[in-house]
Amino acid sequence: LFFFFSSRRRHTRCREVSWARRCVQETGIKLDKLKLDDKPVPIFGTYTIPASKSSKSSSLAITEAGLPDMHISTLGGIVEVKVKGDLLNTNTLEEYIKIDKKAYANKLALNIEEAISKGSWIDNPSSLLQFLMLVYVDLKQSIVKYNFCFPTIKLPSIAFQKSGKAEKGLEKDVIHALEIEIQKIMKESNLKKQGFVDPIWLIEYNNKTKEAKVCQSFKEIYAEPVPDKHFYVVYVDPAKGYPSAILKNFIGAIGAGLQDPKKDKITVSFISIRDKIPKECEKVEIKDSLYFELSIGKIEKFEWDTWIMKDNDTLYECVIDLKQVMDRNVLAENAVDLNLKLMKWRLVPDIDLDIVRNCKCLLVGAGSLGCQVGRNLLSWGVRNITFIDNGKISYSNPVRQCLFEFEDCGIERFKAVAAAEKIKKIFPAANTASYVMSIPCLLYTSDAAD
Repeated sequence: LFFFFSSRRRHTRCREVSWARRCVQETGIKLDKLKLDDKPVPIFGTYTIPASKSSKSSSLAITEAGLPDMHISTLGGIVEVKVKGDLLNTNTLEEYIKIDKKAYANKLALNIEEAISKGSWIDNPSSLLQFLMLVYVDLKQSIVKYNFCFPTIKLPSIAFQKSGKAEKGLEKDVIHALEIEIQKIMKESNLKKQGFVDPIWLIEYNNKTKEAKVCQSFKEIYAEPVPDKHFYVVYVDPAKGYPSAILKNFIGAIGAGLQDPKKDKITVSFISIRDKIPKECEKVEIKDSLYFELSIGKIEKFEWDTWIMKDNDTLYECVIDLKQVMDRNVLAENAVDLNLKLMKWRLVPDIDLDIVRNCKCLLVGAGSLGCQVGRNLLSWGVRNITFIDNGKISYSNPVRQCLFEFEDCGIERFKAVAAAEKIKKIFPAANTASYVMSIPCLLYTSDAAD
């Protein structure tokens, strides 16, 4: 994610979206679920607090749990924020290159702007964070290309009025009350929201009772100041240094909500949670979190940063070659499955590939006909092939029988054994067997059969 003070969003100022290790799952979804459908698919990503004080900023990660129909538990671990988005998976490289990226980015930004103008974000702050991942998966070459769009509002220069660690900027009673209330939020999230928390909360602190409570709506931030009450905007921050860019949209929304013509600015106290908080926590500490105050002016018109850009103002594209991290046998199996599924989708939609894959074929004879049939069975997805033959490979066989080579001749190799081994060599996922035996036929004498 991108730092708050960045004037432009650069890929060098963010960590890569954790996508490479999920591309195998994405390939399966493309083959088995999306097929040739190129409509946007709802997914979600997550971000969290940096793992340690020495680690870099946390990345927006798309894991198995965020992909379609992946019902995976997310309980346990460090507290996470869910960000909803869309996966747009194109079928061809040409579509991926020519797609109207500006139109998609404008639509996404308009969704956020609508949430701000209608005020719906006040009750649903998560609506201010949305993303689009444009992906092309070359299934044959196992190469994934993607662009990433995460709209953030371009803000005027804003200076900190106060900033520093919470333990130095806030009184102990305030910190203690906020910690108790944040712990309640975490426990409720574990019970009601599958372990995810909202990205941001408005928490009211009462100076008389020394207690804090989370507000149900951000409307209260615009209320007239009361001496005994103070409001804190608390959010989970994935950045390591300055506040991250996710805060931009919330600052913009707060500024856009200033309706009083006599009040063109509002001072807001923020707490950027930097302490490591487990989802199933017994105690929350925010002493090392960042506390700061900002004077936010009225914002009437929005300008947006959308797609991740390079330093030379060109679109940043991530290219991942999965061949470097995948087993060659898996690559071969995926490629064969792709060919079969393309045949099904385009030529024979009624064929049940699972029946073909699981059927068992016994080939009696591993000569010219048996060898060719074995190869053809492979091309149609048959994985279980057994050969029976009692003959040995002669020098005249390789030119007519496609499963044998010159190296097989003159060494007393049995045809059944060599054919089974060659099928396995051609396609390692095949299950092959061989039996050296003769089958007497009624039309021949026993001498002929031998």
